[in-house]
Amino acid sequence: MVSFGYFPSVRVALLLAFGALAALASADRVITVPTGRKIPFKSFRAELWFEPTKNGTTEYYFGTGLSDLFEIEVRSQRLPGRDVQNAVDLSYNLIGPIPDLTPGISIGVQDVADATADGRRPYAALTLRQTLTALDGDANSDVTIGFFAGDRGGPFLGVSLPITTRIRLLGEHNRFRASGGIEYVPQKGVALRYFARGSQPFVSVSLTRRF
Repeated sequence: MVSFGYFPSVRVALLLAFGALAALASADRVITVPTGRKIPFKSFRAELWFEPTKNGTTEYYFGTGLSDLFEIEVRSQRLPGRDVQNAVDLSYNLIGPIPDLTPGISIGVQDVADATADGRRPYAALTLRQTLTALDGDANSDVTIGFFAGDRGGPFLGVSLPITTRIRLLGEHNRFRASGGIEYVPQKGVALRYFARGSQPFVSVSLTRRF
C-alpha cells in the first residue's frame, strides 16, 4: 500500500480538499457565537428569526463568502418600539475543520461598527469536528471554543450534536448569555430552528445556496 507520508505535496492537497468539503457542510455560527468555519466562497446564507410572542423581536441575517478565506454577514434587529439596529460581522477562516483530524480556526470581528447592545467584539474561534453515530447513520458533531476580546470579552463555548442526520441539538454560552435549541434540516441548504437566546424564544428559517 502506498503511504502518502512520502509525498508531502499530495498529502497537503488532500488535507486542503477535505477542509474545503468540511467547510461546505456548515455555516459560521452555532446560534450567535462564531465557529472555526465559514460560508463557502460563491455561496450565501439568508436567515430570518422571529420571536413568536406579541410584539416580538424580528431579526434578519445575510452572509456570503467573499473569497475562500473571508466572510461577511449583515444583520438587522427590529425591536418593538425601538430603532432598528444594524451590524456587520467579518471573519477570516485560517482552515476549515477536517472531521476526526484537525480543527477549524477563524478570527474576526462581530459588529464592526459597534452598533448593537452586544457591541464590537473581536474573536478567535476553534472548532473540533468529530464523526458520531446518530440514530440513522453517521453525522458530524462540532465543539467550538473561543475568546472574545474587548470590554465585554471572555471565553465562549458552542456545541452542535446530532440526534439524526437531519436533527441536531444546539447549545452555546457567550460568557454572559446561554442559548440552546434544536435544528431540523428537511433538505440540503434549508434549516429550521427553535431556540432560546437567553430568555427569548425564537423560530428561525435559513437558506444556503451557491451562486
